[in-house]
Amino acid sequence: MTGCVVLCKDINIIVVEGGPKQQKKFRRLMLNRIKWNSTGKNQSHMED
Repeated sequence: MTGCVVLCKDINIIVVEGGPKQQKKFRRLMLNRIKWNSTGKNQSHMED
């Protein structure tokens, strides 16, 4: 599987290509296994 990531200030995009089996596993990783709403270790709870 190959791909790239475009990082911008307001939005990010991931573009990948691969076989059907690889796509299924990658889709599961991106949609189900990653907790997108959790705060990271480096993010502070108070933003000013």
